[in-house]
Amino acid sequence: MASRIRTFQCGTTLLVWNPHPWKVTECIDINTVPTFITDETGDDVAFEIVPTNSIGNEYTHTARVCVKAPPLGYAAYHLNDTKSRLDPGQLHSLQYVRTTSNIFEAGNFSCEIDQETGAIVSLRNVINGKKYLGPKGIRPYVVDDDSDTWSHALCSYRGKRTPMQLRTFQMVSSGPISTEYEVTYQGEHSLVVLRLKLYQQLDYLDLSTRVVWHEHRKLLQLVIDTPFNDEAVNWKSEIPYGAIARPKNGNEYPVQRWSWIGRKDGVGLLVINDGVYSASAEEGALRLTLLRSPIFAHHEPAHPRPDLYPRYMEQGGEHQFLFRLIPQGGERSGTNDFGRAALQFNQRQQVLLESIHGGELPLSSSYCELEGDPSLIISTIKRSEADDGWVIRVFESSGQKAEGILHVHWLGISKQITQNPFELQTYFVSDTSKSILECNLLEQPSLQ
Repeated sequence: MASRIRTFQCGTTLLVWNPHPWKVTECIDINTVPTFITDETGDDVAFEIVPTNSIGNEYTHTARVCVKAPPLGYAAYHLNDTKSRLDPGQLHSLQYVRTTSNIFEAGNFSCEIDQETGAIVSLRNVINGKKYLGPKGIRPYVVDDDSDTWSHALCSYRGKRTPMQLRTFQMVSSGPISTEYEVTYQGEHSLVVLRLKLYQQLDYLDLSTRVVWHEHRKLLQLVIDTPFNDEAVNWKSEIPYGAIARPKNGNEYPVQRWSWIGRKDGVGLLVINDGVYSASAEEGALRLTLLRSPIFAHHEPAHPRPDLYPRYMEQGGEHQFLFRLIPQGGERSGTNDFGRAALQFNQRQQVLLESIHGGELPLSSSYCELEGDPSLIISTIKRSEADDGWVIRVFESSGQKAEGILHVHWLGISKQITQNPFELQTYFVSDTSKSILECNLLEQPSLQ
């Protein structure tokens, strides 16, 4: 598709593809350093230069920019005078900055790092003063785990829980797009590097967790302590095509892409992940289980022989986990868009740097849009089995009746839809009649 787009006729064209049928605004890093960026109308777009992990003369920095893309479509941005490295003077001014400040702020939120423990002890809305972290904050813990390979007969991990110790914290960058800090923790044999990013235009905290793991018969948990600790607090998480309430008793449950803990009035904290084992909630704390290192092929009730050294499923080496914490109950917080937020985090915008060329497609376009209640999510767009049209599957994700309008822009047609709580509905888009009809999972027309 990119080869068919008429790009900007000077400089470099940044193409941003949005895979979701709703408008998306995200911050992205691009592997080049431009002099300036404009959108397709010629308006300037703010960006900042941030360091990478590269050590050398080139690609030591990238440009971070906040981009917007239309529903299930693409947008183009113009990058002028791009280069792969900075001048020596610029490079010196953008190196990692040592700082004694443990409080940082961007947009509507601020964070505080405990200078003794390294725990992220505050995530606060600076507009209304609401706090979304408890006194213990966010901190990695190593937990003793003597269970077998599959944790048979266990509902929860109750081994000794040891907090990892602070090594360093420092500011990575700060500019018109974001403020980023790095916190490093040390365990007995392992290391956790936590990157925190707050954004000027986006109301959430991104956590990038890099783990260098070399433990035996232990597990790693990222514990998020919240102020939501009473009987009226709910904990719920995603299940396939829906959500479910979970008991706050410390037992482990699968959480899929998102987990939410908060009060019935909607004030709470949404935690999105890109893939964790499971999680538990107890006394206001959400514990995300990241890694385990049990004995290989150990099956209870057998016990390991003390005179032989066993093999371990240590999952050793380096791992990375991504999280997004979205406070709920502020000025721009959502109520029933958890599924969309999780999809947007796990299925990122696709970015391509394109050279100068002609083409029949415009600089931006949208092909499909699902307007209305944000709990409506498109899970599938595919050709029909009979190859005479398209099949679109929509489900309701929050447990509430929802209404919306399905726009198929590439055919210029729309349909008003209504779906019951957690309902999955299939629609057939005809090539010949240019109509949208309800059908069943076998793609047979529903009886009206």
